[in-house]
Amino acid sequence: MKLVIVGCGGMGSYQAKKFIESGTEIVGAVDHNSAHRKAFCERYGITHSSDSFENLSAFVGLADAISCATSDISHKDCCLEGLDHGFALFCEKPLGYNKDHVNAIGDAAGKARVPAMINFSKRNIGAMHALRNVVLSKALGDILLVEIHYLQSWVLTSAWGDWRTTPRWMWRLQPSVSRGGCLADLGSHLIDLLHFVFNQVSFQESRRLVTLKDLVDTKTISLEPSLFDTFFLESSPDLPPALVDYEGTLLVGDAIPCKLHCSQVASGFDDALSLVVHGSLATVRFDSTLSRNTVTVVYTDGREETLAGPAVLSTYELFTRWVDTGISAHPDLADGIFAQNVLEDMLQCQ
Repeated sequence: MKLVIVGCGGMGSYQAKKFIESGTEIVGAVDHNSAHRKAFCERYGITHSSDSFENLSAFVGLADAISCATSDISHKDCCLEGLDHGFALFCEKPLGYNKDHVNAIGDAAGKARVPAMINFSKRNIGAMHALRNVVLSKALGDILLVEIHYLQSWVLTSAWGDWRTTPRWMWRLQPSVSRGGCLADLGSHLIDLLHFVFNQVSFQESRRLVTLKDLVDTKTISLEPSLFDTFFLESSPDLPPALVDYEGTLLVGDAIPCKLHCSQVASGFDDALSLVVHGSLATVRFDSTLSRNTVTVVYTDGREETLAGPAVLSTYELFTRWVDTGISAHPDLADGIFAQNVLEDMLQCQ
């Protein structure tokens, strides 16, 4: 597969590394930031580049596919442009800025009839497949409760760079660019994992919502007044400030309650993902802070069992195989649209 990466920032660079490992040739790069684009092309030996995805026609005959690694608000236009020129599509999560955007992408992909995937990369964790197998085996008995968390702290600590000035973090907190805040960034992964394990997922209620503005108002986080309009959109009151901490309840599978928590201000957590499924006979637990390779099953009689995750193809490998051989794969655009629909219901709480 020959690929054009649209968006040469942090995610685009990570994707390039993973795609090259999967045997893909990166033949083109697109980014409006000339410094990012130049550095990206030099790093990966790319000779063809552009400053706009509106110029994707220049890559027809040179590339088989595009990867959209831009900010959320640009996904629709980037994906539609690529699909219009017959490129296979790989898109970062969430699929779009809102439901209308993702439906437009889905309609265009249906007409184009090309391979199309969304990068819900937490499915790349073999232990998640082990957990899913335990659930499907019925070894847990009747499932009583599910708990899923994705916790980070970079808005509090600036551990990955100052989000006030660093573009790759800044846009995640700008409602005009990423409408869902931590729900779009982290919650979309959680919704997809629940969809992967339980198939059915629906929103029930929101229990706790914290916005960036809440923390600035309480002086938990400092922000210069000159940046208020950038992050709080005082000129556009219809868009609420970005969520940085969210807790809510979903229903999964056969109406099983699921407690969901995602946060970018969880003190003490750098990047922690966990999924716990409680059953009448046993509980299965995945915790990335303990191991990304195994899950633990604890039975009601006190026995414990550690299960290793199977070797799985990554989303990057699956997309490459789909383009090269025609073997379809998940997560596809239908999975992206499913997650967006649940996300939209959760965002109504704002």
